[in-house]
Amino acid sequence: MEKISALYSQYVIDGIPQDLSPGEMLDGCLAHKNWRETPQSMETLLDETTDPQPRSDNFDSWKIRDYLSLTADASGRGLPVHFAAPYTKILLERALLDALWQEGHFRLGDLGVKADWVWDMGQLGNIAAFYASAQAASEYLGNLSLKLSSYGFSEGGSCRLTLSTSVFGDEYEEEEFPVEMPYRTAHPTFLPVRKHSFALVDDPDSWLVYIPVDNCEFRLGGSLLSDLLKQGNDVAPDPTDPDYFIDCYEVLREMVEDNVVIAGATVSDGGLLTTLKRMAAAAGDKVGARIALSELMAASREQDIVRILFAEAPGVIIQIRDDDYDYLDAEFTLQDVVFYPLGHPVHGKGEIKVDASGKTGIQSILESIIRSQSSEGED
Repeated sequence: MEKISALYSQYVIDGIPQDLSPGEMLDGCLAHKNWRETPQSMETLLDETTDPQPRSDNFDSWKIRDYLSLTADASGRGLPVHFAAPYTKILLERALLDALWQEGHFRLGDLGVKADWVWDMGQLGNIAAFYASAQAASEYLGNLSLKLSSYGFSEGGSCRLTLSTSVFGDEYEEEEFPVEMPYRTAHPTFLPVRKHSFALVDDPDSWLVYIPVDNCEFRLGGSLLSDLLKQGNDVAPDPTDPDYFIDCYEVLREMVEDNVVIAGATVSDGGLLTTLKRMAAAAGDKVGARIALSELMAASREQDIVRILFAEAPGVIIQIRDDDYDYLDAEFTLQDVVFYPLGHPVHGKGEIKVDASGKTGIQSILESIIRSQSSEGED
């Protein structure tokens, strides 16, 4: 049952009274004003921010295959409370990116977001984390010039934020939306079916391309891998460039609608490698891939291959035909959108081979990190 008092309570975090309640911040993001009335009496909630338990980083590049076995099948993770603010923005961008792949005709500015928090308010730091999450959601929605279609809050045994998107119809007045053309369409349509495959397509000449949609660093704080191994005290990726996200979104959506994309996926829990493995699994493990990371590592100046592969920085993986590569190159370059050609699908048994050698000067530590997967039948 919705707990209105927690939405509209006076929050005191680390001894500092907060100016607005979570409900007041989120109400300001609603497409329909006056969605609910603010209670006259409010309680005061006191809490303090908490840091992750200190642990030593112990991620070994030689264990990539083992890490993938853990992350590829994991599901049902809640929001990492120690990284509530950055992961709220990450989840928001994921929800918007998930809409990319749908049938219809729409742009980013046509989308509304539904947000639902289920939160354990009984643990030290969790009240502060909920406040940070609500604050991050309201601020980042404003930065993206987007609106909430609705939101909800209830207390539960875990801390979760569920986000979904839909297209606002013509019943909304123009002045309710700060986003103008070309980021909105006159009569948007949004169908609940994918326009193309999530699974890898068996075309060895096609390209697999990775597009980061924010200038996040590849860090493992709050990641599925860190959570499963219960180790690491890294910081989390933190989206900070909503304007760049908007630019990326518009170019990608156009390519989806124009059928340039033949398969695509949002980088989600587990990061880039886990997402690619799930795309292979969705093809019945009849299609694998061989990818090279040297260009991505050089451009990001990140030499830790585990971070590159398992960090959950917002991004997408798309598969395009070889004939469309020059068009993609020209369009992305024109719009100043950075992309990284990873390599090609490989007909086989869902095997993913990663090459991290080349420009970076790193030895070929991952030339066949999953070489024995098919023989052992683990993936």
